[in-house]
Formats: sequence, structure tokens, C-alpha cells
Amino acid sequence: MNLSEIVAKAWHTTWTYRALWIVGMVLALATSAGAPFALLDRDDDPSRVWQGVTVTTLPGETVGQAFWRALGVASREANRALSELLQDTLGIRARVSFWVVLAGLLVVVLAAIVVGKTARYVSEAALIRMAGTHERTGKRLTLWQGARLGWSRRTWHLFLIDLLVDLVACGAVLALFGGILAPLPLWVDGSEPVIFTFAFITGGLALVAMAAVSVGAVYVLVTKRLAHRACALEGQGVLDAIRWGWRGARQHLTDVGLLWMISAAVHVGWAIAIGPAILLLMGSGLIAGGLPGVAAGRLVGLVDSGSTAVLVGLAIGSLLFLAVVTGPLLLLTGLREVFLSTLWTLAYGALRGVESIEPHSAPVAGAVSLTAAAAS
Repeated sequence: MNLSEIVAKAWHTTWTYRALWIVGMVLALATSAGAPFALLDRDDDPSRVWQGVTVTTLPGETVGQAFWRALGVASREANRALSELLQDTLGIRARVSFWVVLAGLLVVVLAAIVVGKTARYVSEAALIRMAGTHERTGKRLTLWQGARLGWSRRTWHLFLIDLLVDLVACGAVLALFGGILAPLPLWVDGSEPVIFTFAFITGGLALVAMAAVSVGAVYVLVTKRLAHRACALEGQGVLDAIRWGWRGARQHLTDVGLLWMISAAVHVGWAIAIGPAILLLMGSGLIAGGLPGVAAGRLVGLVDSGSTAVLVGLAIGSLLFLAVVTGPLLLLTGLREVFLSTLWTLAYGALRGVESIEPHSAPVAGAVSLTAAAAS
């Protein structure tokens, strides 16, 4: 497999195939949608201690009864606080139920998760199949045609591949560390030489296990990338795609290892370059949003000298600031996703081509050719 040719072709496809940009932006947005939540619920006061529900058992009361009583008191306090918040901020006098609000938030969060996961796997399947079609036929599909390719049963199979592989990998990690820590109760109460000896052995085994988990995580990632393409391009089932991904990663270990290193280098380079880019975009956003915001506020101030002018200026300035900052970042992140996806798609086609000319290659059960899968 000629890696330099594949990298050059992946870059050329990324730069010239503009419909992939939109799909890549959707994929970037779906995969990074949860990041802003990490910035929420922060407190700058380090001395503040968060406290939960305090349960105090009264005479003649069981622990369960005390818990439900304390929970009822806490919910009534939350209802009162929410009602006061509505009245103070919006001027609405209403009785609010904490449990209803919590249930509504859970529904919104679950809906957002479902929408995000759907957008992620649909866009990933569309990227793979659009790049595969372009490589095979030279035809560039439209955005609508790519969306139709992404919205298929194969997309659901991609999710099942990730779910099954991740469950097996997590089970293997738990079994590995469980086996290392299982003898702990047998020697923890022993003499000092016994404790020291077994602690040293356990620590050494834990370090070896962590190194093995790190290497295994890379192998699992490569397996999933190959399995995704076996499923999306050839229509293989979940188990057949996983088998091919596992076998392909093992048989072409050097090639897929170099591909992973290239992907890791792209991510590292992105992390280094994104900091200065964000600072530059924030400066541009302050200029692009600040001046129109101030001008809009002054214009509204000619008619209304109250807080309306300030709010209008802040709204316009904030929207322009967000557009200047997030728009280019989303485009650049989308291009990164397109390049990496196309790189692995082209590499998958090259690996399948290598297997097709090897005289002792074992056939994959249930696999169909790329041409037959595309025709369907």
C-alpha cells in the first residue's frame, strides 16, 4: 500500500469535493456537541462546598422513612426556589414542581443525545460512502445524494459495531484489572514483607496492564475504523464487519499502524494550531461584533434610552461574535474530519485490493464486492 499516494489523494479529494465539507461540518458538530457542557456548573469560589440531602433519623423512624422525608423537604425547598426565580426574573407567579422540571430536562437531554448520535453516524456513513463512490467511479455525489446514502440500515449497523466492540473491550479491561486486584484481600492483612512483596508485584502488573490497555485501545480504534468501512462500503453485517476489521488490522499491522500515526499526527497538529487560531478569531470577533453592537445600541438609544438599547447592542454584537468565531472553527474541524475519513476509506480500498491479489487470502463470509454494493 502506497501511503504517500493515499495521503495525497485524500487531501485532493478533501479540498476539491465541496459537498463533503458540509457533511464533515455536521460530523464535527455532532462529535463535539457535548464539549460545552464541561464548562457549565463551574464555581470560581474554591471554598464553596456542595452539599446533598442530609438524612437524619428521628426516634422510631427507619432509614428508608428518614430518606423519603428528607427528600420531600428538599423537593419542597427546590419548588419554592424555582417559583421565586420565575417571579424575580420573568415576573411570573406560578407554582413549580421540581420533579416536573427535572423530568423535562431529562427528556430534553435524552432527545439531544439521540439527535446527536443520529447526526454523527449518518454523517459518518455518508462521508465513507461518498468518498468510496468517488474513488471507484470518479463521480461526485450531491449533498442530497450523500444524505440518502447516510440514512440507511448500514448507519444503524455502524452504531451496533461501536456498541459491541466497546462492550467487549470494557469487559476485557475490567477482567484484566479484576484479575490483578483479586488476590488483594489474601495478602493485605499479612506481615510487612508479604505486603511489600505483593504490593510490588501488583503495582508492576498494573503498569503492564495499563500499557497493554493503551496498545489495545489503538488496536480497537483501528478495528472499528476498518469495520465501519466494511459495513458502509460493502454492506457486511455487524459481526462480519468486526471480524474483517480485526483480521485486517492483524494482517496489515504495519500499514494500519502507520495510518494511525498519521491520524494521531493530524490531531496533535490540530491541537497545537487551534490555540492561536482561536485567539485570532476571538480578536476578529470582538472587532466584527463590538463595533456594530455599539452602533446598534446607540441607534436604539435615540428612541429608547432605557435598557432596551443595551440589550439590542449586546444581542447583535454577540451574534456577530459567535458567527465570526464558530463559523471558521466549524469549517476547519469539518475539513479535518473529511480528510481523516477519506484517508481511512482510501486505505481500506487499497487493503482490499491487496487481499484480492494475494493467492492465499481467506475469503470473508457474507462479503460482497464494492461494485455490487454500490449498485444496490
